[in-house]
Amino acid sequence: MGHRFVAALITASVLTGCAATSTEGVKLAQGEKIKISRAAWSKYEDYVSRGAKLGPKKNGAFAVAMAGGYGVTGVGSWYYCPRDYDGCRTRGGQNPATEVLEACRTHDVDCVIFARNDTIQVPYEIAD
Repeated sequence: MGHRFVAALITASVLTGCAATSTEGVKLAQGEKIKISRAAWSKYEDYVSRGAKLGPKKNGAFAVAMAGGYGVTGVGSWYYCPRDYDGCRTRGGQNPATEVLEACRTHDVDCVIFARNDTIQVPYEIAD
C-alpha cells in the first residue's frame, strides 16, 4: 500500500478521532443505506479504475472510513497474480479485505468493507 493510502487513513483518523473497531459490514434497518461523501465515491472510482488495468487475476477490497455514521473517505487494496504457478498467495496469507481493515485498526479508524473487487457490498447513497 502506498503513501496515498496511509494519508487517507490519517485524514480519516483526524476526522473520526479514536474509533473502537473496524468491521466487515454494518447492521442496517430494512431499506437503510450508508451515506458516503463524494470524496469517498471518487476514491472508489479510482480504485475500480486501477483494478480494471490489472487483468482477470486480481482480488481487491475497498473500505469506507466512517465518522458518526457517515463515510468520509475510502481506502482500497488490490492483489494481482501474474503467474499461475504461485497460487496467488498474498503477503502473510492475508486477503485485501483483511489488509484494509487492519490498516484502519492501526490508525484507529472505523471502516466498513464497501466493495469486494468491484462489487459493492452495502446499500449506499452519496450524501453531499
